Amino acid sequence: LFLCFPFIRTKDISECDSQVDLLKTHLAKNEPIVKAVDINKIGIFWKGLVSSSVVECLDRVELFVGKQKVGSFGTNENIGNFTEKEPFKIELAICKENNNRFKLSFFLTNENGESKKVDSKTIKYSPPTYFDGKSLPPYCLKDSNISIALTENVADPDIYKHCIEMVEVCECVKENHCDNCKKIEKRLGKIVYQEKIENSTEL
Repeated sequence: LFLCFPFIRTKDISECDSQVDLLKTHLAKNEPIVKAVDINKIGIFWKGLVSSSVVECLDRVELFVGKQKVGSFGTNENIGNFTEKEPFKIELAICKENNNRFKLSFFLTNENGESKKVDSKTIKYSPPTYFDGKSLPPYCLKDSNISIALTENVADPDIYKHCIEMVEVCECVKENHCDNCKKIEKRLGKIVYQEKIENSTEL
């Protein structure tokens, strides 16, 4: 007596379909990096979010502000930025809080040509605490004349120094005993203090 059973085979999950699941898990715990790349631009970095296996299946990456698509890197557009995993760059005032919400969408294509989308977390841009209160700006003292470049060496990263619009400078004969304060505003992109001082004066 011979019993014959049909050969049962479970449906193979393609490599790219499995990468979709792995990417979903990864993006649930990680988010794109958002930081200033110029005095009026931010970058949305996605390079660290995708593995080499994901990249093999990746067809394109799109950037959304709210529901509006504002950028796309892929195999058919901006391919140089796509292959080099360049950040998306958006014009934005980097000195203040911004209410725009950004999201990245990753499109992976499997062996059957089917495309599946995986979204990142929604993120926003906030300027860091860039003022370094422990650093001293460079100065030049000649005879009794002093010149201080007030915004140099006081911002970290340095790209944020242009956010400082005014600096108040006081003359001090002793610590915590200061007067003759002057507010120095930005001129031609710089804030410079120039004054003739007494030998015992501290700033």
